[in-house]
Amino acid sequence: MTTHASPKLLARQWLQAYQFASVFVAPLILLGASSNAILAYMTSELTRTSALYIISAILNASIIPYTALYMEPGVNGAGKWKAQELLRDDGFTLNGRGAGTDKDTASESAKRWAETVDMKTIAETWARTNAWRYVITGIALVISASATMISH
Repeated sequence: MTTHASPKLLARQWLQAYQFASVFVAPLILLGASSNAILAYMTSELTRTSALYIISAILNASIIPYTALYMEPGVNGAGKWKAQELLRDDGFTLNGRGAGTDKDTASESAKRWAETVDMKTIAETWARTNAWRYVITGIALVISASATMISH
């Protein structure tokens, strides 16, 4: 995304990035969590190694509630709300309330915030908020790798 773009162009870019991310983020989270859960299960008894795999699986899985309960009603919803306001003349509208990348998920406070800031602020906040998901995944990776190294 180019945050120096016009508000309409930035809204289109943000919306495309947001909608594309939902296609590949969930499968990656599920793969990371399930592979570590399987590794923990395959460890014959509860050991430090299996505990580390369990922690890694939980960390990976924690991205789902972080996204659904914090990001979606917050910055994700605000971004969709702002994009709808900026792109209404181009025919973009959200398809009612509810879960989904094409639905209004913003809390009332997120909508109020979106009305007071520009699309650049929303895109930058979204990027910072998303970065925590990478941090969580990175920590889970280090823990899982540590478990593998301990077991060998």
